[in-house]
Amino acid sequence: MRRELVIGLLMQSIIIVMVYFFDAPDLFLGIFQGISLGLMIIGVIPTQYYLGFKNWKSTAFNSK
Repeated sequence: MRRELVIGLLMQSIIIVMVYFFDAPDLFLGIFQGISLGLMIIGVIPTQYYLGFKNWKSTAFNSK
């Protein structure tokens, strides 16, 4: 499994625990869940598109 998928699943499990045992604000849970969902989507895309996304990200942030 890719690192992004593992982190996304871990974040999702933390959200489930927070919902059931703590009174966390909905805004915080929504932001946390959105990031978690994004990481899970990145983690399950095929390798060809994953590598293309990684290359695009590295060139987009390193361009001057």
